[in-house]
Amino acid sequence: MEGTEEEPAASATAAEAPSADEALPGKAAPPEIFGLMLLAGDLHEDITEGASFPQFQVVAVHGLYGHRVGTWTTDAIGEESGTSWMTEQIYKQHKDAQVLTWGYDASINRAGISTRTGIRQKAFELLETLVKMRKKWETKPIPLAFVAHDLGGIIVKEALLIAARQYKKYRNILEWTRLLMFFGCPHQCKSTEDMADNLARLFYQVVQPVRKTGQPDMEIASEKLGNPVVRRARMGTVNLLRNLGTWVNEINDSFYASNMPSLLSILDIYSAIEDLTAQVFREFTACMDISYEERFGVVKPHTRLGQITQKDVDKELRNRIEITLKILQMGSGSLYPTRSKQILF
Repeated sequence: MEGTEEEPAASATAAEAPSADEALPGKAAPPEIFGLMLLAGDLHEDITEGASFPQFQVVAVHGLYGHRVGTWTTDAIGEESGTSWMTEQIYKQHKDAQVLTWGYDASINRAGISTRTGIRQKAFELLETLVKMRKKWETKPIPLAFVAHDLGGIIVKEALLIAARQYKKYRNILEWTRLLMFFGCPHQCKSTEDMADNLARLFYQVVQPVRKTGQPDMEIASEKLGNPVVRRARMGTVNLLRNLGTWVNEINDSFYASNMPSLLSILDIYSAIEDLTAQVFREFTACMDISYEERFGVVKPHTRLGQITQKDVDKELRNRIEITLKILQMGSGSLYPTRSKQILF
């Protein structure tokens, strides 16, 4: 099954320092902040014999109209501004870890993720970026964890499916992926129409800013996101979201049909806030409903789900994350020591 994917041109970029001008969640990220960025840890650029290397990597992938820093960083009133739980819980407790975050065009337009081709393009870009970065350590046992918010989880699933089909090229990613942590990812639905409805709630939550009155203001949205986006939200969204729902369902079905869920640690974190509009995805949609997953509800709106703080995360979830990280740190062997075409499909 290798080589069956049509590979778009990837635009992999090296990890870089954050920019002071980077956008906040809910805005379409500008191109200069796409790519991989080191959030915490060492780049380990020294590749001479005996040089250090990360004991494990964590890669965060934001969702629709998300941002590679803002999606994971608290900035709400009453919370400590500018802190990320990935830095606080992962890096501060595991100094040998490397915490990375990946940015991409997550808008609903021809360059974004409204089509299967667009989703596949982003998945290839993610794979190429990670392969390029990990090539210098290809003989080292470096486990990998993905942390993903809403449609970022769909891109991660697509990337792993591509890696399984192009095993020779992407085996380092496939073999060493150990943990998938999904924040409000649309895993399942009752029908294509149901998925389209779910995506519509997501779309209007992230595109339409809300004033203090709680009423969406299309003029503010126009100023922040640009008239073409708002016009599409008003006039052309239904067919767009229906098609996107079809692609999301196809990727979810393929991932379910593979053997990967049974080989990985999977944590599903969903919004348990009472406001159903702000919740976006119900627990049923945001969980895989398989025996291999663990699920946790967080009292936080979907758009802020990746900005969890210590007060949001109960002791059970903190302990589960810590246990999983310790397992990652231990490494162990490849998940696919003897590969056959029947292993994953």
